[in-house]
Amino acid sequence: MQTYDANIAHNLYLLYETLSVDIQRQFLQELFQKQADKLDLFEFKELKQKSAKTTWQDFFENPQFPTEDFMNERVDLPLQERELF
Repeated sequence: MQTYDANIAHNLYLLYETLSVDIQRQFLQELFQKQADKLDLFEFKELKQKSAKTTWQDFFENPQFPTEDFMNERVDLPLQERELF
């Protein structure tokens, strides 16, 4: 049974390779969208929404600030005295 599945996968890949780059791109976008809808992947949908912001105006009007715990584990070392010249 696994050999049969492997043959199908291989044949599908060979067919995919014969498609133009534009058709491959459309195919992958549709595949990802269907999988996201099927699995209801919140992260994928959120990423798609974030990528829709394409202008600087959108970026500056709706800034996304880091959370309160951002870089809490960072250690601030004391300043070092250095000799100048």
